[in-house]
Amino acid sequence: MEWSKAQALAEEGSRVDLALSARRSEKLQRLFNFLLEVSRQGRQPGESEIAVAIRGISASSEDSPGSTVRVYMSRLRKMLDQHYAVRPGPRLVIPRGEYRIELLTPERGGAGLDAGDTSNAEALPPSQERGRQYKWSLITAVIACNILIAAIFWVTGDLGASTLAKSRLWQPLISGRYPTAIIIGDHFLFGERNGGGVEQINRDFSVSNEVDFRNRILAKGGSDRFVDLDLAYTSSNLVFALRSIWTALRTLEMSEAVVSVSPASRLDPEIFQNNNIIYVGPLDGTGRLLGNVIARASAFELNATDPQLLDKKSGRRYQSDIRAGADTAIPLRDYGYIASLPGPSNNRIIIISGLGDAGIAQMADLAGSSAGLAELASKFSGKNESFEALYQVRTMYSQGYARKLVAFHSIAGQAVWDGGR
Repeated sequence: MEWSKAQALAEEGSRVDLALSARRSEKLQRLFNFLLEVSRQGRQPGESEIAVAIRGISASSEDSPGSTVRVYMSRLRKMLDQHYAVRPGPRLVIPRGEYRIELLTPERGGAGLDAGDTSNAEALPPSQERGRQYKWSLITAVIACNILIAAIFWVTGDLGASTLAKSRLWQPLISGRYPTAIIIGDHFLFGERNGGGVEQINRDFSVSNEVDFRNRILAKGGSDRFVDLDLAYTSSNLVFALRSIWTALRTLEMSEAVVSVSPASRLDPEIFQNNNIIYVGPLDGTGRLLGNVIARASAFELNATDPQLLDKKSGRRYQSDIRAGADTAIPLRDYGYIASLPGPSNNRIIIISGLGDAGIAQMADLAGSSAGLAELASKFSGKNESFEALYQVRTMYSQGYARKLVAFHSIAGQAVWDGGR
């Protein structure tokens, strides 16, 4: 390897190593540094060498060294995708089927990018295989573009750094010791085929990620009929909510604390445990991990097919009109949901959500509004930081025009994680 390339690889590797340190994942950090060193030497190790060199990921009695190494390689690839989601320019990648780290520069394009370990994946036709690589690269690029737009088009308003910092919503993030991960709501899709080709793309409310797909679809005899296309979708209207959240983070001087941006269908327990989480998206796009936490802590029950929320205690239903048509000139009603929940390791989970796009946008606007947060603060009693609030939103053409608080509940801190039903 030429000296200039080796130096550039080492410099970029130092930046990624720092990000890994913030995630507090010692095993992934050891794996990354080992691969970086052998890549600088111009060689590629085998699975056995990796298992021996990286203490702590050696195989158990049930697993082979190769399978254990492949699992951690997949996690490292995913971490790199998340790290570069908001960082355009040169990036480090692990090429498909290889155990080495390569530095890609913009002029070289996206060759070698891989969303995960595909050693056990079903072979797809060339057109579908190109689609798998393109779709998640496109989603990552769109998310990065949205955040960049938010930073460039600075939104002025009644933002006040000191007011926001003292609010029950943001204060736990500022005073905490964890970095922040932004999670974008999305919906997992899979293909249905008849014979050779995929003829239809499906969504199942019980399937939020590839693990659900394997357990709920393939395990029930659907392996010959259904196929994982590595495909998900999210609303383009989330750019407005993301802009508001990013502006608030910039005002609070917290934007540098954001270490990753990833879709909810790719959220894993490691990110969930080692970061503060800001979720932005629809209530039916939280994924199983976040969705289970909200369902456990919330006083509401979500009916995603209708779309509506049920107050478990009073029985009152809050139903959105978004199924009536987003492009109509008739005034409609949506609902926005905002919450601050305790995480499993004393981290913080902030939910900026709603039943439809208008509700989500209004909650993001509220999160950066001194007046809105002051109104919310008036509902608190005591020092409890955990809460959820539901707002009715007036909407037309998917645009929210006004919001009114209709329900507020305090949430019992760490009791959410104490076990039991």
